[in-house]
Amino acid sequence: MPNHDPLLNPTRPKRPRRPLRPWRVGLSPLPLLAMLVIAGVTQAQAPEGERETPTPPENARAEATEAVNPEESELEDIRPRPLEPRYLRAIRRELRLMGLDAACDAPTPTLARCSLIHVDLRAEREIPVYLVYSDGSDTIYFYAPRLALAPPDAESTPSVLRRAMELNWRLLGARLEWNPSSGELRLSAVQHTDSNFDRRAFRSLLGTLLRLVERYGPELERISLAEP
Repeated sequence: MPNHDPLLNPTRPKRPRRPLRPWRVGLSPLPLLAMLVIAGVTQAQAPEGERETPTPPENARAEATEAVNPEESELEDIRPRPLEPRYLRAIRRELRLMGLDAACDAPTPTLARCSLIHVDLRAEREIPVYLVYSDGSDTIYFYAPRLALAPPDAESTPSVLRRAMELNWRLLGARLEWNPSSGELRLSAVQHTDSNFDRRAFRSLLGTLLRLVERYGPELERISLAEP
């Protein structure tokens, strides 16, 4: 006989009933997934003209167009033009970013020239600087002309040339050149562009040239004008 003593055979507590889930009352998720898959396939197979593509509102497109700065877009577009040297647009961009107002032109598709005026505030004078860029020689030639005049027959010319040679021994990246026919003494530098256009080298060379002209230009001019 079964033992019905409550001490020897205690009754188990009843578990709380769980709420019925949707798929247990006939709402299976499989039909819903099937409907979503069919809708996606139908959208992908629809003809190109019948697809629904989101389009931004007209005012948003207008605001995006107005937000473009034409000067900034010109700075970013440095692709070469067909009738000018390949790096001329990049040179114009770097000159503008350096705050230099330069005028550049390309007389031939492989040759370009740029000119600018640098103001030396300490000496209160204007210094002309020129750039000659050639795709034929793959070089950019920077020069500041007429730092001093030292004609071959002038008595101060030996002193000017002696000081120029002393400076050339110390200078890096730039050099002093003397034209014996005209007596012109100029400061110059060269950047090579056979492999690419190095923007940092361009800025460094041009900035160094301007600083050296400010530093040594007045000294060389004084030596050339000194009386024996």
